[in-house]
Amino acid sequence: IAVAVAVAVAVAVAASYVVVPFLPLLCDVRRPRAGCSRPGVTVSGAPAKLLPIA
Repeated sequence: IAVAVAVAVAVAVAASYVVVPFLPLLCDVRRPRAGCSRPGVTVSGAPAKLLPIA
């Protein structure tokens, strides 16, 4: 079970590196003038919090 958790975390961290560069584009499409750069306000907050851990 511990191995599965470790793999899941590794995949999540790797995915965050791939998704993060595209988050501003997604924010611009969905909410052109919303504060996408503010962590915790939009989906961009989740991957942004994973990066310092990696």
